[in-house]
Amino acid sequence: MKKWLTLAVLIGGCGGNDDGADDSGVADAGGPDATVEPLPCDEVELLQNGDFDDGPDIAWLQTGGGPPIIVMASEAGAKADTPPFVGRFGSYNASAGEISEHVLSQPFAPGPSRLRLQFRYQVITEEPADKVRDSLIADVTGEHEGGSRIAVSNLDEEGTVVLDYNFLAVPSELYFRALVNDTNETTFLIDSVSLIACDFY
Repeated sequence: MKKWLTLAVLIGGCGGNDDGADDSGVADAGGPDATVEPLPCDEVELLQNGDFDDGPDIAWLQTGGGPPIIVMASEAGAKADTPPFVGRFGSYNASAGEISEHVLSQPFAPGPSRLRLQFRYQVITEEPADKVRDSLIADVTGEHEGGSRIAVSNLDEEGTVVLDYNFLAVPSELYFRALVNDTNETTFLIDSVSLIACDFY
């Protein structure tokens, strides 16, 4: 079983920094190493069960069919960053699946808010490393500045994705969505998901 690698990858940033993003506004998780600076404020966690360890029925909603996404790490054939559960996407051809969680809105004051999305990922694939064929997208819905969609693909291996950005209004939902083609299998594993806001009160 593979272990999770502690690697920080900084994608995008406040003020609309879309380094690594394509024309669709999706940033690639395979960017350069970066030092993750703490947010300049009191941090408030907006997610419940971000590490999935309260089980699959707490906070997260699965849509799109297919087998359960939040599973025991032993079932996924991986070592969880925070045992015992992980999020597993793909793992069979022509698969698509999504989990989402509504974002807590209590910490938000009127006006722009600064948020940070962070999660760990691991990719196990049989695809050739020539181009993007399978992908996992993370997105926070709502009115914001800069790109907020992060794409992990079959070209990535493992690491930690970190994205900072400004929201112009209260964000509503965080979701992860996978799309795997009908050729070779790819499995995306995620854990330790965090969505942090600055506390302006």
